[in-house]
Amino acid sequence: MDLHSTRITAVHSEVMTSVISKVGTLFVFGAVIFYIIVGRSFTWLAPPLSDTQLYAYVGNAWLHGDLPYVRVWEMKPPGIFAVNAAVFAFFPKSFGALAVLEGLFMFGCAITVYLLLRQWRVCQIGCCLGALVFAITSNLTYVHSNLTEIYLLWPAALSMLFFSKALPELRGKWIFLSGLFTGAASLFKLTGLGPLLAQSAFLFFLWVVFRRFSFLRLVAVLAIAFVGVILAWLPFALYFGWHGALRDLVNASFVYPFNYSAAIPKSFTRYFYMIVHFLADLYMLIIFILIGFCAYLFGLKHFLQQKDYSRLRVASFYILSALWVVVDLVSALSGNRSHSQYFLPLTLSIAAMVGLTYSLQVEAIRSAKQVQLLILTLLVVPLVVTHFDKEFREFVHLVRYGHTLSHDKELGHDKPSFEEQGKQIAVFIKGIRNKDDTLFSWNFSPWIFMALDIKSPVSVLDLAYRKLFSGSLRQSFVEGVMRQLHSHPPTFIIDDTNDPELSKRQDPVYLDFSQLVDDQYECLKAFKLPYDIKVRVYKYTEKKEAEEKLWQSPKPATSNVQCVDHSAAVGE
Repeated sequence: MDLHSTRITAVHSEVMTSVISKVGTLFVFGAVIFYIIVGRSFTWLAPPLSDTQLYAYVGNAWLHGDLPYVRVWEMKPPGIFAVNAAVFAFFPKSFGALAVLEGLFMFGCAITVYLLLRQWRVCQIGCCLGALVFAITSNLTYVHSNLTEIYLLWPAALSMLFFSKALPELRGKWIFLSGLFTGAASLFKLTGLGPLLAQSAFLFFLWVVFRRFSFLRLVAVLAIAFVGVILAWLPFALYFGWHGALRDLVNASFVYPFNYSAAIPKSFTRYFYMIVHFLADLYMLIIFILIGFCAYLFGLKHFLQQKDYSRLRVASFYILSALWVVVDLVSALSGNRSHSQYFLPLTLSIAAMVGLTYSLQVEAIRSAKQVQLLILTLLVVPLVVTHFDKEFREFVHLVRYGHTLSHDKELGHDKPSFEEQGKQIAVFIKGIRNKDDTLFSWNFSPWIFMALDIKSPVSVLDLAYRKLFSGSLRQSFVEGVMRQLHSHPPTFIIDDTNDPELSKRQDPVYLDFSQLVDDQYECLKAFKLPYDIKVRVYKYTEKKEAEEKLWQSPKPATSNVQCVDHSAAVGE
């Protein structure tokens, strides 16, 4: 009877543990959904006026027959444009729909992180921890909206999951699927190749250490993965090749990004600043990983002595996850620019390594529940507090007042936002434009093209890329754009140069551009925007009229057309 009672009690305990585990998992994924909803709401309610608008514009233009790279040029692989075009085909120009799709991608990625850690034989709490850490860290910066890095996260995670399933036998179908999803990630940005690079390094490590498979086997496995990558790109290669734009696709996707990175001299000081600045919010995670890595090194000697490739335990995947983090960090720094979104893929690999490190540490020290709770508290609480301060408070303020807390700090609570004031320019142009009118901007202003649904007469929207290239590439780019502007002058030009005369003396490109404006354009209006930005709107006139104005100008050293300042109308 006592034995029977003991068995009943044991079974009851197991059932209760299972129920609690399932309830805990549901609670964690409820938190995951919460953090994703908060983060993606900014795409819906306040899409930034930068790359977010540019990718949306190119996608919308593609939907209406303007081929990327040929009719609308931008230096990104075609994935982000294809996603925007597909969304706008069903929900025209809807950033709300884009926000929902972003949320689905991120939630799918969080689930994949959980499944990946399960595949790595991580404990249940470690799996949930990885998914939660990813959901929080990938939504710490509210300006990350409709970016390439957001969409490459899920296929990158799937690539690592399928690669893990291929071990230890290196089964071909899983290797192929791993390569296919790596290719899908790279369709958004070349840094999406990160999982494949980490996997290749891991296979090389296994070949060197265990010698269980031959070098030819290693090459064959990598070849299968690369076939998957190529297959992901094949439909786009065929599509652009059919339209005679394969070379344009290759240049924009593979060539120009390296020139873009090389335009700024490499600097260790800048790299150090980028790491410290952009990873500051993840300091507890990084400290935890470094401590775990040091502990792992002590146990690595015993693992290498076993050389039992057929029994890949959780410890061996630590090498893979560490390589993944290193590759993502190097990829972020290789952009050679201080853009926070470059570090977004790192949140995925760090989240996976945090879950794995937690499981290893719990297994190694056989810590009591109080110690485990302390570790979880030290890892999660700082992230929750940081998210509350940087994201959730901004979200609540946006929902309540229609603008963020950052707006209050920079402009004042009662002042209209930069977006609202900027839209006055679009309203003005919309009131005087004709259907087939075109627009060109001196600086990066994709939002106005999106707001007006207007085209540029040339292959680019602005001359901002003059600052992003160097050497002969910059010269050929500028000369090509200026030649197109002379042969196909836009109806409207907007210029936000604060001091045109100073810019003429300092920038020969602006001197040529301003000469075109002075000769053929009339200034209609000037708008003063926040941050001391002054935007002038010009309209194309007949050349003879422009020459008359030039002849009448009393100051030949300055612009022959003067803008009337209509700043008072802004924000009314």
